[in-house]
Amino acid sequence: MKKKDKTKYQLLNELFELSQRIAESERLEAGHKLADEILSESEIRYRRMVDAVTPL
Repeated sequence: MKKKDKTKYQLLNELFELSQRIAESERLEAGHKLADEILSESEIRYRRMVDAVTPL
């Protein structure tokens, strides 16, 4: 066996680390989506408030 060959344990460990990175990426993406939704709702409220106090 060559030094570069990986053991089953090493491959499983890399797979586990990869799955953790994917899960973290999905959590971040969900957080960004939620932040975008909150920002959009805030913009709508701001626009309504400005429209309500701005004379036509």
